[in-house]
Amino acid sequence: MKKIYLVALAVLLLVLGASTVSAGFLDGLSGGNDDNSNSPGLDGKTQYKLFAYQPMSVESIVEEIDSNTDFYDNPETRDWLAGLDNDYVYLVADDGPNVIMNRSEANLLPVQGLDPNAEVDYFNIIKCNVNETHSLGTGSIDCVLVENVEFIENVTEPI
Repeated sequence: MKKIYLVALAVLLLVLGASTVSAGFLDGLSGGNDDNSNSPGLDGKTQYKLFAYQPMSVESIVEEIDSNTDFYDNPETRDWLAGLDNDYVYLVADDGPNVIMNRSEANLLPVQGLDPNAEVDYFNIIKCNVNETHSLGTGSIDCVLVENVEFIENVTEPI
């Protein structure tokens, strides 16, 4: 009688293990459920979820780095940013690296006014090609230089 229980338990564990592995495999094939995937898709473009607020000038980011040298400890990235001309802007991402893009492409994205009483955050979902990735320093969020920006949609989420 104990053999039957052991065999039944072994079969049950085998079935559960196989279903878990196949579910993970199939989820990986389908791209998972992550709406904000920062890895390139089949078209070679990467998707980002950016706050839909006015972009910051790259010059203002360089000034921020200069005033907080303890936080931003990568002088190569600071010099690289300072070398970009005024045609580039800095946009803050919801999750993942912050995005630097040409001002003319950024001007095509919808912008929401900052309302301190708002109960939602506004986001722009974009797809783009990543040209370069730079670190702002230890413990800081990276930034990416992108081009060929494609606006996907504007979404809101409760704060």
